[in-house]
Amino acid sequence: MQSPARDTSNPPNAPALAGYGDRFLATLVDAIFFMAVFWVVGAWAAGKLGGVTANGFNLHGQAAGVTIGLVLLISLAYYWLAEGLFGATLGKALIGIRVRGLDGGPISLGASLVRTLARLIDGIGVYLVGLAVAALSKRRQRIGDHLAHTIVVQNAAASRTPRVIAAAGLVTVIAAAVVLTMTFRRSAAQSSIASDARMIAGDDAPNAPAPAQQKSASSSGANAGSMTLTRFDWLGGKGGSPRASAPYHPGDTVFANFNIANYSVDPNGAVHVVLRLIALDPSAVAMHEPWPIDVHADHTDGSPIIGSYDVHLPPFASPGTYTVRIEAHDASSNTDTVFAPSFTVDAPVPVPASALELRNFHFASAPKGSAVDSAVFRAGETLYFGFQLAGIQFKDNRPDLHVDLALIGPSGSPLIDRADWISTSEEMVYHPATFFFPVDSYLRLPSPLTPGRYTQRVTVHDKAANADVTHEEHFEVR
Repeated sequence: MQSPARDTSNPPNAPALAGYGDRFLATLVDAIFFMAVFWVVGAWAAGKLGGVTANGFNLHGQAAGVTIGLVLLISLAYYWLAEGLFGATLGKALIGIRVRGLDGGPISLGASLVRTLARLIDGIGVYLVGLAVAALSKRRQRIGDHLAHTIVVQNAAASRTPRVIAAAGLVTVIAAAVVLTMTFRRSAAQSSIASDARMIAGDDAPNAPAPAQQKSASSSGANAGSMTLTRFDWLGGKGGSPRASAPYHPGDTVFANFNIANYSVDPNGAVHVVLRLIALDPSAVAMHEPWPIDVHADHTDGSPIIGSYDVHLPPFASPGTYTVRIEAHDASSNTDTVFAPSFTVDAPVPVPASALELRNFHFASAPKGSAVDSAVFRAGETLYFGFQLAGIQFKDNRPDLHVDLALIGPSGSPLIDRADWISTSEEMVYHPATFFFPVDSYLRLPSPLTPGRYTQRVTVHDKAANADVTHEEHFEVR
């Protein structure tokens, strides 16, 4: 007589299956781990690609994409290696559960990889998909478990050592995240002294013009006409519509599109035109290295060459008429043509400095904000401030600038003393007599802090000029 069928989904001697509550808690612990990872990667990406703020960072654009991509790769590697080598992530080890094969033995790296990749499906809706599948499974297997032939079990027989190690590891990761994030933020703050100046200097200067576009078609014969600028539009933004004729101001970015026609072609119908673009200030001083555009096409129907250009106006831009000089060389006819569209800038007349100066120091209530009327702050608040450094000397287009920062309490004792708080030696192609560094930064006041009168001391060392200057400002803490 045949015996009744038995449920052998979990053999009698096998470890007990992990409960949904334990698996949720393990996921929560791992989520805390990934918050620390995200914070470190985000701070690094923001510091490198833009997005650092006084209170942390604000990810957008390329920085956001890089952060999400790196964190995804790190998470996949974390689950794969942790479960494949040790049978548990930090969260699972801390809660006391682990991943096993259907026979109760350790899983391989291959099975762990399958289980990890399936998280991309199981994790939809904050693991609602995985939970729904596990709820319908006798062995509480999510999709990844079914595919990898794994189960999650209680680790009751294990000692407390793995849990202690997991807790220590989690605390270490969080502490490292705090330290590294502060390091990235400080590094980004140190570079802020030249943030505006970099936008018009060297490789970080005006963005390279978009490659000129050439419509291609068949053509016969040679065109020996002289090149003409058939259209030049100042734009309201990158790729935007034409801008109303109004003066620009320091800090603006000037965008333009242009068309060049009547170029020559050789007997084979090929065109080869080389453009060289450069912005000149009212004194005819070049604001950046020339930007080349090489236009080459085997065939052309005579359609215009379409190009674009943009240049950032620094905060020390002088008022007057600026010129975008477009030098066009037609290699087919060996002729040169120069176009010089211009625009105006409305700005206060900047005052040149004959020696190193620290100007316009002010406290503010927000990053790059306007000056506050009353310099009164509270312990734990963020102290925003700004100033300008003028009269800086350059050697081979590079400054050698170092700034120290000190915070002195009512008793005269320094509470903060940071040497080389900011330093820069970046190449600056454009540094007219009116050049200055804009500095916008912040300092978080310690807490607790005794009420009274405090002094912020800024000491600037211009090693290229062998000059120093010290400036002190006072504020009240209540």
